Amino acid sequence: EPRIVAVGRLVDEQHEPLANLAFELFRLDRPDEKPLATFTGRSGAFQLPDLRPGRYEIRPGPEARRESVVVEIPATPDGLHRLGEVVLPGGS
Repeated sequence: EPRIVAVGRLVDEQHEPLANLAFELFRLDRPDEKPLATFTGRSGAFQLPDLRPGRYEIRPGPEARRESVVVEIPATPDGLHRLGEVVLPGGS
């Protein structure tokens, strides 16, 4: 199974970066797999290495007061998938 590196930026509804935001990445079709814990940089940028193609949930930490979002990671010829800006809506 191919391995993919996904890159992107987490932003709010106004497309402002979510800087230094801790989040976990859950593989939805393999709920038994341990989630990947990581964080964004100052510009909201993130890099997710060593992924397999599939659907993933980006789940921010509770202190972020943001909702989760689901992204699709496809197989790519060069092993790199650019997610671009990923909007995390504000939670209640």
